[in-house]
Amino acid sequence: MEWITVARRSGPDWYLGSITNWEDRGVRLPLTFLGDGKFVAEIYADAPDADKEPTHIVITKMPVDKTTMLDIKWLPAEETPSGSTRTSALTKL
Repeated sequence: MEWITVARRSGPDWYLGSITNWEDRGVRLPLTFLGDGKFVAEIYADAPDADKEPTHIVITKMPVDKTTMLDIKWLPAEETPSGSTRTSALTKL
């Protein structure tokens, strides 16, 4: 398997976790599963210096809804000791 994203819902909120293999890659993830309403995505991703500082992360927030395509970009896993990961919390407004 090259990459995987898992989504889980708790009440009106969604949680996504993604990981890739040893290759860098980018994917566009449709958020059509969200249903109606507005959400805020809080995204936790590897920092650009994760190859040297594996505990460094970048946190971003953005408004999303079911029409949003979430762009995910991973570093090669050999550059990040923990593997290249991305986690998102999608909170309904």
